[in-house]
Amino acid sequence: KTTTTAKLASKLVRDRHQPCLIPADVYRPAAIDQLKTLGAQLQLP
Repeated sequence: KTTTTAKLASKLVRDRHQPCLIPADVYRPAAIDQLKTLGAQLQLP
């Protein structure tokens, strides 16, 4: 799910939108780090 979110954000960037990734997974704390890493790779906030 986290990777899919990054893929969708990447598509939105290509379509000239400015998506923002906001972590909301309270059951898997590593998801926050994963989202930060993916966001950095895509240069997203």
